[in-house]
Amino acid sequence: MLVILTINSGTFLFALDNTIVADIQAAIVKSFGAETVTKVPWLANAFALAAASFLLPWGKIYATFNAKWLYIASVIIFEAGSALCGGAPNMDALIVGRAIAGLGIQNLDYRANTRCDWYLHWSNGDHRHEHHR
Repeated sequence: MLVILTINSGTFLFALDNTIVADIQAAIVKSFGAETVTKVPWLANAFALAAASFLLPWGKIYATFNAKWLYIASVIIFEAGSALCGGAPNMDALIVGRAIAGLGIQNLDYRANTRCDWYLHWSNGDHRHEHHR
């Protein structure tokens, strides 16, 4: 059970991050000025674009290196992007922070679903998936 909770922490972080950003968009425009309203869509788009563009590289990296340490690295990348967002002095820095966070979260969310499927099959005696790490 602990394994599933740990793996699904990535999905929780993904959902929490997107919920927070959706709720504070008005405050962001108020903080950075009305002229930044045209950049608001980039808050979501930079996040999604970075996540989508690194799907294949993350898959290749996971096939090559230790999954545990890559998962931890992904959390660190996501948190670094979130920290940049929290300390962003302007809208451009905020967008870059969202892109970095998207780079890390893509790996967490996608791998969480893959790992849970593998773990559930393995724990039920289906060892056909043993070649996965």
